[in-house]
Amino acid sequence: MGRRHAKSRFMPNVLVFPGGAVDRADHYAKPLTPLPEATRIALERKATPSLARAIAVAAVRELYEETGLVLGERQGAGLAPDLACIGYLCRAVTPAASPIRFNARFLLAPAERVQGDIAGSDELDGIGWYTRDAAHADALAPITALVMKEFLGWHCLVPSARVSHPMALFQGLDGKTVEHSSVGAQAAARPVTSR
Repeated sequence: MGRRHAKSRFMPNVLVFPGGAVDRADHYAKPLTPLPEATRIALERKATPSLARAIAVAAVRELYEETGLVLGERQGAGLAPDLACIGYLCRAVTPAASPIRFNARFLLAPAERVQGDIAGSDELDGIGWYTRDAAHADALAPITALVMKEFLGWHCLVPSARVSHPMALFQGLDGKTVEHSSVGAQAAARPVTSR
């Protein structure tokens, strides 16, 4: 996690997860591995197949740009993302009245799959690995606190139960709703097709 700069026009001085917008180049990046079926299905619920893959690529790119950690391989000046270990946690949409809007997907990957050392960033200060208690002792962005709670609930599940964990949607800070109750069941029922 890292703290947004004091001069950020959106949520300054708060602790957040690395992330950002999908760039045009994310649609054309060549990943090392494909997304897991359950993650692909979860992302495609509210995105085209091309955008779903680009969202995952953007997550890996933003992780590298904001923290220096690599999930995949550096290839010259570029990055070949490893998408095979990425899981889907939840989605958050800002309220319609918000001056800055986002429709964010929160993805996760095992820490042991990243390479490199945490480095500085022109987007975040105080970048590091945070425990729950350390994060809550800081100025945590409200949506980040909700997503962290969702993650901790997911993390307490046995691995076989995680794939069928309900897909949460946060709209504003009014609580969460369930977008779909069983990604795992949908993945099992949906045939694998090539695109």
